[in-house]
Amino acid sequence: MENHREHYRIHYSNSDHPTLEAGGRAHSIVDLSESGACLAKSHVFQENCPILPVKVTFADGTVISTNAVFLREESDRVAIRFSPTISFPVIFAEQRRLKHLAQLKERLNEDEEQRS
Repeated sequence: MENHREHYRIHYSNSDHPTLEAGGRAHSIVDLSESGACLAKSHVFQENCPILPVKVTFADGTVISTNAVFLREESDRVAIRFSPTISFPVIFAEQRRLKHLAQLKERLNEDEEQRS
């Protein structure tokens, strides 16, 4: 599968996000790309912290093991970088899953409106 973009970034709602396990804790992923992620503020990832082994678990059960390092802190989140990166096919499959889920929710809403 050819990838014409350098990175794909997925922004998550509060309910459909994957989790990242690091430092013995699970963290909510706010957005994700092949090269890294933003997490809700974390005390595990801080400036000058060592590279940590992490596991990213997706809603479909896919689990990716990689390493992550602190990149920057923002007001309500922490950015981390993966090494090695998450493969493009995994990110693309996640985008397809979320698109399919959004289409299902839209159909359910249309059905409810028609019944009303």
